[in-house]
Amino acid sequence: MAQKTSQQERLGLERARALAIVCLTRRSDLVVREETTDIGIDLLVSVHPEDKEGLRLFGVELRQGWAAGTADSASAGLGPSMRKMLRYGQFPFPVVVFLFTMEDNQGWYTWVAQPVIAKDGTMKLQQHGKAHCRPLDERAVDEIVESVDGWYDAFFATNSKESSARAKRKGKSSNSHNLSASREVGRN
Repeated sequence: MAQKTSQQERLGLERARALAIVCLTRRSDLVVREETTDIGIDLLVSVHPEDKEGLRLFGVELRQGWAAGTADSASAGLGPSMRKMLRYGQFPFPVVVFLFTMEDNQGWYTWVAQPVIAKDGTMKLQQHGKAHCRPLDERAVDEIVESVDGWYDAFFATNSKESSARAKRKGKSSNSHNLSASREVGRN
């Protein structure tokens, strides 16, 4: 019986992986890569908006359950998974858990490391130890991607200010270096 259960669990996770990939790749701006090492996520998703630069990633941990249910039952069922996710430590990018039920392919999601932007424009990743499941559909995927994309906009805006100042300092030192190098060339 244990062998049958482990085979069912393995097949259920493979099915959850397939459903997640189908769900995510409906959007042409997402690229999904399967993560094979045990780092707390099963899928690494990169967001490629047409008009923006920068690497924008989020992670997806996959779970499967058998019976269809409600958001409350999905959240309760993910309790052990959420506690396990906390043991991986903090994530440096947004992470969600996708739960798919095998009975009806219903999808649910909850944030583990939720991208949050404060009113002053600063951003953080709010770590969650408890699941708050919401239905996973195309609209939810759009909301996840918009949230991740907005968080990275704030991230890059914050870092661009620092980078610009560094570039100006670097530009002055490069120019003075180039000037002295051209003087040396002129002497020969």
